[in-house]
Parts: sequence; structure tokens; C-alpha cells
Amino acid sequence: MRTALLLVGSIDQPGGMGMRWRALYEAMGGPAGCRLYEVVCDRTTICHDRCAVSGAAHRRPGHRGSYFDRPFCRGWLDRLVGRIAADGVTTVVCSGLNTYRYVTGLAGRTGTRLVYDMHNAELPLHRSINAAMLAGAAGTVQYGPMPLDLVEFAERAALTAADEIWTCSDRDLADIAELYPTAAATPTRVVPNVVTVPAPPHPDGPAPAPRRVVFTGRMDYYPNLVAARAVVDDLAPALLAAGRTVPVVVCGAVLDEWIPADGLPPTVRLVSDPPSTAPLVTGGVLVVPLTLGGGSRLKILEGFALRAPVVSTAKGVEGLDVTPGVHYLPAETPAGFADAVGRVLDDEDLRTRLVESAAHLVRDRYSMPALRACLHGYSPDC
Repeated sequence: MRTALLLVGSIDQPGGMGMRWRALYEAMGGPAGCRLYEVVCDRTTICHDRCAVSGAAHRRPGHRGSYFDRPFCRGWLDRLVGRIAADGVTTVVCSGLNTYRYVTGLAGRTGTRLVYDMHNAELPLHRSINAAMLAGAAGTVQYGPMPLDLVEFAERAALTAADEIWTCSDRDLADIAELYPTAAATPTRVVPNVVTVPAPPHPDGPAPAPRRVVFTGRMDYYPNLVAARAVVDDLAPALLAAGRTVPVVVCGAVLDEWIPADGLPPTVRLVSDPPSTAPLVTGGVLVVPLTLGGGSRLKILEGFALRAPVVSTAKGVEGLDVTPGVHYLPAETPAGFADAVGRVLDDEDLRTRLVESAAHLVRDRYSMPALRACLHGYSPDC
């Protein structure tokens, strides 16, 4: 059996989607055991005038177009069919909603088994984002709401055409079962997000006192922007009001494009487009005041793997098999976050217990060895 991973864009893409792609590719055998099909299209210089996205020939009635449709090209689809046959591929894993036209286009054409890998259950995610925008949450002017009818159309099409469905959490699995009952007969499995787990720098020792409070995330993802504004506008002032002058670092891609550097609380530092967030998370308290989102949180898993104590909302840890007070400290308000951060800063035994429990969890459930075991059988080398 030979497997291929199909994605739109480069596997080196930054952010959570790229992290999932790279983990899946490695777990399914990498170059030795898994073909990689990266759909890229320079239609601006090649076939702009004839592009299926530019014209109306391949759109459903009333279709207004969306980023889910823009990557589709009939020429690429035809070439994929030929490559799949030439490579002897028997299973194609199509990852992300913007592959949905390739899922439907490949169905019935190649004789291969098609797996649709969901990064999120997109419809409930975008419903919650749209509701936050209508309520006036941060970034509404820049982002604008997503047309939910298009999201539902694309997600239903992929789920219906696929021979198997992968989600990254039990929560997403429950969401798609409720929203798309016609897909209930399709085999499903939970394929969790995973991270690389480095060796602990000081095994069996107490967790050192954190030197900073940290939030990470791509700011071109709306839930991260809302959370980052909460850190800057609410959490940092709450820490100062509690007498905590610990530095508060907000870091991530395109940060300088979305959060102005003027008028910040004196303890806040912004770091835009760092080569890696790991040096900032290491030695810090990771705060995750997310109120929106879907799937499961790679930032939480990265914090666990880097042995940073974590304070999070329930939404922030949604989709992960975690227990409050054991793997992280829960908080829902700025005052609650300030209190929890203070406990972590002051109590060495508490933060050591949190760090050790979280490190064991991420190693056993959310690491590359765990993913390989989950996907055993999808590639000769998996």
C-alpha cells in the first residue's frame, strides 16, 4: 500500500496547518513511504484568463467564490490523476478544507481510497467567529465575516465524497456527526495534533521560576488576534494591578500588522515574526485566553512540550485530553488569569506538578511516536 498526502500550498507553511502537515507526512513515512502532492498554481502568469476560479463555469448556482475555491484548477486535477496512477498510490490523504474540490474531483476517477483530513470542523468555528465579529470583537473591520453557506457547502462536499474522515479531536468528531448526519456512515478516526517533545533540560528537578508571561499565535488568524488583544488590554493591566511587574510577551507572525506598538502597558513587549517562539515560551508562563477556535490547540501542546506552565480558558484547551489543576490552571477572566499566573510564579511545587504532568501527557498522547502508532498501517514505514 502506498499513501500520498495532498495539500494546498507548501508543507513548509508556518502556523498550525503547516505543523499538522509536517507531522502527518513524517508519521506516514516521509519521502521513503509517502508521496507528497503540493498543489500550487501560478495562474497569474500561466492561465489567468482560462482559470476555473476566474470564470463561472465550475461554480454552483449563486456561488460567490471563497478562499476554499481559489486553489482549484482543473489542469492540476488532471495532472494529479496521472501522478497518482504513475506512483501506484492507493490512499490519498487530502488535508484542509481548501482541498475539497480535489476530494470531490478525485472521487471515482482514480480507484484510490480518499481520506479527508480536517484541520478544524470549519462550520461551527466560523459561526462562532462571525458571532464575535457582529458583537464588535477586536479585528472586525480588518477581517469581515465568512459566508457560512460556502463553508457548509465545501465541508459537506468533502465529507460526502471521502472514503474516510480524520479529525484532530473528539469534539470535532461530535460536531460533524451532528451537523452532517449523511456522513455518519463514513468511517472516521481521531488523528490528534502532535508536537516534537525535546528532552527535559533538568529531569527530576523542580521547575525554575518563570521569567515572563507569554502568548503566541499567528495574528492573521482571528481567534488569536482577539486573544492577543485580551492579553494586552486586560491581562497585563490586571497583573500590574495585582503588583506583578513580570514582563508580558506577545509574539507571533504578522503581529506588527495587527497590533500597534504605541500605548502599550509598560510591561508588554511585542515580538513580530520571530524565527521560533520556543525560546520565548521556554522559561515563561504560557497564557491562552482564547474565546474562539476549533480543533485542538498546538500552542498548548508546545507549551507542555517546552515545560512551560500553562494558564488557559476552557476554550483554549478544547479538544485536548487535559484536566484543570493537573495539566494546566484554568481561568476565564483577567483577574482569574492574574491570580493563576501569580500562583504559578510563587509556588514551586505547583508549577513543578503542572509541568511534569503536562510533559508526560504530551509525550504519551500528542507526540510523533503517538501519531505513528495512530496511523499504523497507512504507510509501510508508519
